[in-house]
Order: sequence, then structure tokens, then C-alpha cells
Amino acid sequence: MTTVKPNHSYPSADSSEHGIPDEVIAKMGRALAEIAEVEQELSAEIDGAETEDDRQTIAEQADRAMVEAIEDQGLSVTEFKRIVRTAESDPALRQRLSAAAKAG
Repeated sequence: MTTVKPNHSYPSADSSEHGIPDEVIAKMGRALAEIAEVEQELSAEIDGAETEDDRQTIAEQADRAMVEAIEDQGLSVTEFKRIVRTAESDPALRQRLSAAAKAG
């Protein structure tokens, strides 16, 4: 499994201003789809938790599952967050990530 290095400068493999290759976008999409599933599954558990300790335990379980979803795609959490932050101000990148997540 290859980990993408944080702040790596990608060669322009597409028309994106940020030059993030389609392969990385696909990995991001799969990770985002998995994270959405984790959030959906565990939000009901958090809502139904009886104590604050139970809610905290479930939230920690969710965090671990989300990190695993990212790392299973060969991405570092730092790189994942950097791309998500970039997408917040780049509608074209945001659209590419959204399409990739739907393709899962």
C-alpha cells in the first residue's frame, strides 16, 4: 500500500488547477463514501447512548473507523484533510470528489 505524502506536488494529470490525479480523487471518493457510511451507522448509536461515556466511546470508535477508511485507500489523514480543505474553496475539485464518492 502506497501512502500519499502530505503537501506532495502532483504532476498535472488532469485539468484540475491543483493537479490532483484521477487516481487520488478515486481513492478520496472511496474513503469519503466509507466515512459517510460510518457516520450514518454510528450517529444513531450516539443518539441512543445512555451516558456521556457511552457517547464518547462510540465517537472514538467512529474516529478510528474513519481513519481506517482513509488509510485503507493508501492516503494519509494529513493528505486527506489537505485535499478536503482545498475542495472547500475549489468548486471543480469539490464536484470531482462528490462524483467519486457517489461512485464509491
